[in-house]
Amino acid sequence: MFYAIRVNAAIAALGVDPRSVPLDLRQQAQEMGKRSGCTPQETALMLISQLPLYIHSAADIRVANLWVRERKVRRENPAIYEAMMNLGWNL
Repeated sequence: MFYAIRVNAAIAALGVDPRSVPLDLRQQAQEMGKRSGCTPQETALMLISQLPLYIHSAADIRVANLWVRERKVRRENPAIYEAMMNLGWNL
């Protein structure tokens, strides 16, 4: 339960309203992220990167950069690299 709350908080920290992400997609991403050993921040980035531009365009790259510095996001993770490319970010 806490993992799901932390993923939603990470989505909000990026500047995207978690309510704009369909509940079923959030739940699937949370389950997959937890099973894969991803941090809530990594899960949020991967989820946001798969959403339409009108939703993910609000995401703030500065937050993602901070997470990288704080080691909450691993750039060497191929899924994270792909998510960053989908967002048009080069961290």
